[in-house]
Parts: sequence; structure tokens; C-alpha cells
Amino acid sequence: MILVFSVAVTAFARMIRVIEFKTLVADSTLVFAGRVKSSKPSGIATSLTYPGWEGVTFEWLKVEVEVLEPIKGTKKGDVVRVAMLSIKAIKGFGIDDAPGTLEPTKNAAYLFCLVPTTQTNLYAAYTAPYDDNRAIFALNRNYSPYTSYREGKERMDSLDFEQHAVVWRLVDDAGKIMPRGAEWMRKFYATEITANSTNGVIHLEWETETNRAGWTRAVPKGLNSEQDSKK
Repeated sequence: MILVFSVAVTAFARMIRVIEFKTLVADSTLVFAGRVKSSKPSGIATSLTYPGWEGVTFEWLKVEVEVLEPIKGTKKGDVVRVAMLSIKAIKGFGIDDAPGTLEPTKNAAYLFCLVPTTQTNLYAAYTAPYDDNRAIFALNRNYSPYTSYREGKERMDSLDFEQHAVVWRLVDDAGKIMPRGAEWMRKFYATEITANSTNGVIHLEWETETNRAGWTRAVPKGLNSEQDSKK
């Protein structure tokens, strides 16, 4: 089951989903190193519930990715369609505690940990919609969030450490994908690769639900209506 964190209105910082890497591999349906072939708007937009995000539109990009090194559920050369979140902020201004999004430019390489979405043959990050960057990792050693690891300052007990160590095995300083690293990953995570993936599905459209006490949370759009119709 995919965990869902709710955030209190009075919170000062958004709760981030950091998942142990072995769990990502075990629970994901597809895991692979891939390169972006194309990226375009999907036409699917949504709102997400968090203080300060009112009126902000989040649009899904439809990204075609070629599998360079298969780890789980794919073959080399496959093209996988991935939904990745983007932000259209009001009047171009940024927002506080924004979702962890990525910029999938053509030829950019990533390590993907994906599960199905509500659309057929379309996948999304295991941690979507709030934290794409916690299940899709840039295969670029110069990527700014990797600075502490690159400089040898990141603690080994950090939940990020193992993820970054895997990235370093998969790509060299020049950005070239290393097959030996992928082969190591297939052997080291053999148990997780053969594990059954989660039954979770990423919903692409969300809405705000308010309970009687006035607390709000994001829920998949139309889910309550579907449940009511089954009663």
C-alpha cells in the first residue's frame, strides 16, 4: 500500500515522503534507468491541498522514456509513458514548500521507480503526486541536490545516502550510463526485484475534502462519489 501523509493547516513545512530504497524497488512495478525522448503537456491538471497552494494549478506532463538499463518489469529499448507533475503558479510566482517536481528535458537520464496511474499504459513516480523526486532520480552527478554526497559530507545513515550511492554506480562523471552499475543493481536488489509490487495506483486528479471539524485533506477526485454509489 502506498502511504499517504496528511498535513495540518498549521504546519510550517510540508511533510516529505522519504522511502527506503529497497522498499522503492520492491513496491514499484517498473524500475529502470531511462532517457527522456519527449515531454509534452498531458492536458490533465489538478489542484493539491496544502496551505498557500490555493489557486495553483498542477499539470501533468506526459513523458516518453526509453529504457536504457532494465531493472524490474521492463526490457532494454522499451518506451515507457510517464506522468510527471509540473507547476503553473499564479502570475509566474513560486509557491512555498512546492511539490518535489523535476524538469524532464529531452535526453535527460533518470532512475525511475514507477507504479501505474488511473490511465491505461501511463505510469508515475511511486511517491507522486507530491514527491516525484523521491522516486525518480536524476542520473547526473552534478545535480545540485547531490552536492553533500558528491563532497563526501552526507551521513551514511541518511535515507538519501543509499539512493545517491546507487546513482553513482549507474552514471559516471561525464553522464554516461554504466552497464556494470545496472548489473550490480540487479544482483544486489534481486530479492526486491522479484517481490510483488504494491497494488497502489496513482490518481492524476485530486480535490479538497473538508471534514466536520474543518480539517482539510487532498483526496482523489470523484472517489467519494464512487464509494457512495456502491452503498
